[in-house]
Amino acid sequence: MEKRKITREIIHIISRHSNWQAAEVESAFKEHSIYAGSRQWAGFLNLLLPGLGVSLALSGIIFFFAYNWAAMHKFVKLGMVEGAIALSIAVAVWPRVPALIKNIALAAASVLVGALFAVFGQIYQTGADAYDFFLGWTMFVAIWVLVSGFAPLWLLGLALVNTSVFLYSEQVAENWSPQTAYNILFIINTLAAVIVEIRSLKADAGKRPQWFIQTSAIAAIVAITISIVFSIFGSAVMEGVAAFLLGLIGLGTGMAYGFKTKSIFYISSISFSVIVIICALIIKPIHDPIGTFFIVSIFLIGSTTSLIFKLIKLSKQWHGSNQPD
Repeated sequence: MEKRKITREIIHIISRHSNWQAAEVESAFKEHSIYAGSRQWAGFLNLLLPGLGVSLALSGIIFFFAYNWAAMHKFVKLGMVEGAIALSIAVAVWPRVPALIKNIALAAASVLVGALFAVFGQIYQTGADAYDFFLGWTMFVAIWVLVSGFAPLWLLGLALVNTSVFLYSEQVAENWSPQTAYNILFIINTLAAVIVEIRSLKADAGKRPQWFIQTSAIAAIVAITISIVFSIFGSAVMEGVAAFLLGLIGLGTGMAYGFKTKSIFYISSISFSVIVIICALIIKPIHDPIGTFFIVSIFLIGSTTSLIFKLIKLSKQWHGSNQPD
């Protein structure tokens, strides 16, 4: 039988139903490493300081170009960015460098690839659309994103893919309805969340990139919500049907998964999405602005309040606390 890890919530439950004193609770926190010790702080600083240093270095490079652009020769501009990329890649492949530093260097190189495309476009005035810029950036860092196993770099890649699809719908696919672009974005972000969730099932809870999964899930939920709202007020029938089907399958599956895994995050985010969709359905047939305002306001207050109480009740049942997971 698998031994369950003692968490803060479990200690709180025991303390509420026993005669534990505050000093004993504090001792339990220290014994089970609930309070961060020197090792946890060292790990946090090992992650914070390199990430902060690379972020500041990248910001310095970008502002340096912005300030000295007119005075620099084009070969100097290109050479500096390419040199920075080469240096980052050298750090990423150097055998003795820790894995975290390698991943941060690879992420820095991925950002600098975008800077290189921007500098090249400004020097030679290629006339490329923003879509071409982001698509090229996405393609040239795709391999790094896929092989890195580094969640921040995955987030950068996912953001680039989302931006490329959205700009393609705005600048190239002029015959696309708004629902089409958001339906595609929903599929992309859902696949990202599902793939990483499946990949992380065998990993320890502390090593799962839960923030990335939840960010991807939020992006998917927002995309399908916008698509369904557009479908309610728009005239594109086929795209609207696709949006409702994707929403029914995706949101329904997400809600079922939330109850199965006892995740307040999925239940709350999907429920709020449903509330927004119902508000759009209420607004659609009513042509009186004042009446619409009062009806939607009453529904929002009632539904949101009921949902919050339900979430608190579920959290107490599942986790013995009113703290959502």
